[in-house]
Amino acid sequence: MKTGIKFKPCNVGTAEVHNRREQKYIDAINRKYGKTYFWTERTQLNESWRNPDYADSLSDTLEQLKVLVKQKTGRAMQMKSHERVDRKTGKVKVIAGSSAIREGCPPIKPDTTIEDFAEFNAWLASKNITLISIDLHRDEGHIDEYSDELKVNNHAHIIVDWIDHQTGKSVKLSKADCEEMQTVLARSLGMERGTPKQDTGIEGLNAIEYKEKMAQQHYQELQQKNASLEIDNTAKQQQRDQLDAEIKEKTKKANRENGSKILEGGAAIGNTVAHLFGKGKYAQLEAENERLQAKINEFPILVNQEAKKLTKILSAKLENANKANENAKFQYDLLRMKYDSLMIAKDAQEEKLQKIIDEKDYEIRHIEARLQTFLKGLEEKCQNAISAIVDYATSIFDIFTHEHYVPVRDYISASPNKEKSANMLLFFTQLWLTGEQQERAKDKVQKVLNGYYERKQTKKHEQRAVAETQAKENIRTETRSLPDYRQPRTGYVPIDIFHDGETERFYVPAAAKKVWNEEFYYRFTANSDELTNMAAAIFVGLFLAQTTSENVGGGTSNDMPWRDKDDDDERWARRCAAAACQVLGKHPKRGRCR
Repeated sequence: MKTGIKFKPCNVGTAEVHNRREQKYIDAINRKYGKTYFWTERTQLNESWRNPDYADSLSDTLEQLKVLVKQKTGRAMQMKSHERVDRKTGKVKVIAGSSAIREGCPPIKPDTTIEDFAEFNAWLASKNITLISIDLHRDEGHIDEYSDELKVNNHAHIIVDWIDHQTGKSVKLSKADCEEMQTVLARSLGMERGTPKQDTGIEGLNAIEYKEKMAQQHYQELQQKNASLEIDNTAKQQQRDQLDAEIKEKTKKANRENGSKILEGGAAIGNTVAHLFGKGKYAQLEAENERLQAKINEFPILVNQEAKKLTKILSAKLENANKANENAKFQYDLLRMKYDSLMIAKDAQEEKLQKIIDEKDYEIRHIEARLQTFLKGLEEKCQNAISAIVDYATSIFDIFTHEHYVPVRDYISASPNKEKSANMLLFFTQLWLTGEQQERAKDKVQKVLNGYYERKQTKKHEQRAVAETQAKENIRTETRSLPDYRQPRTGYVPIDIFHDGETERFYVPAAAKKVWNEEFYYRFTANSDELTNMAAAIFVGLFLAQTTSENVGGGTSNDMPWRDKDDDDERWARRCAAAACQVLGKHPKRGRCR
């Protein structure tokens, strides 16, 4: 016995009541057709199993899967099919909608049990397909027209969840997977695998499509038998007409011969006497005539008997075909009714959801407008502080720069109740920040409130003062003469250096100025001018390059106090740029929150 399966979109509205043979479903069928299409006395032989993780109805499960898909992919589940036109070829391609819940109906053996599907269930799980329910039906079938025996259609209804819960997308099976699925099912049930579609050229059918196909096939068989009977009747009618013609011809011939015998005299009298006594040629003709007449009288009776027999067989087949068509039509009407009701409910729900979304959008716009009005009413320091906190917390870099620190410090310092001001900032900024971002902002605001950054800045200024003092001492005691960068020369460009409260013009190599422009490009570096000023001061020998303990992990270093004799202008400029970054720090430029 062969088996196979093809999963198709499940009608969540009627699948459960059909598979479980619920009483309301049976009553609905009886009201419409006066009888059911299954044998109720065999319903007790059916078996059912339900996955405990899917205790809700299929309709509720479908709604839950829609929510899952929205959460995982950010897009609503596309249930309806839609058309896509190829711009190059103009061909229209139908894109099928998503089928989150699918159903397959494989044939089974009379002794198949739920446990026999264990291997098939494991294979589905390996493909991220979850089994929802299995229902074994042994109460459907038809009466054989020749033996009057019940031919049971043993089959199963397998309903599965076709959504990968890790990605929120429909499971995609390759051609090889589909072929393997048929083999695993047959092996699991101990049955023979069905013939592949590429060998038969026949597309897999569901239960209703199969019934419609069989009903059409029976109807065609009845038409062929009816045509055959008409041909037989025509042939027998021709045979009857031929026999009637022979009888008439022989009767005419006998009459002519009898007339001739009488006119001939004695011979005719002898034949006449022989006729009276049942002898002679005339008696033979009469006997043949009676035999043929008896055969003719028998013929309508035989034809009538054969016609009744064939009519009875054809009527039974026609009745079965009509019953199958009625069942198929009932299934179609029921599915159509459920589909229409689901579409009406879906449209109503979409309209309701759209109304809720519109209302929420209006509320959000209203709140945003009120917030903007509220923020405009705040003092400038508060606005700057809020923008700085939001800019830091939403940045991908966890760097609280000087530009972030100053507005927050100014606002908190200006308030008599600093802790209250800090809490107020955190309250306002939570409107733009997530939970994780709020924690980052809270940490930095608390450090500003505790004076952490002020202490850190004071320490840095002290270290810088020490470095500058040491540099001055080294410059005074150094006997080595430095180039005079105060005089213009060919290939040198002017640069103004701020040092000891004064600005003085120097002339440095154009290659050095180009290095600093690249290293401290003003569009990306917030403290570009300060870094360039420090690097130029080191280059011309105004003070020693000093590396702070905060940037290198402890201690100070005089590894680069003077220009090495082997350094060219470009290399010396890059070393000066690195030293400036170590002392001042390189701060990336960031945008402000609006």
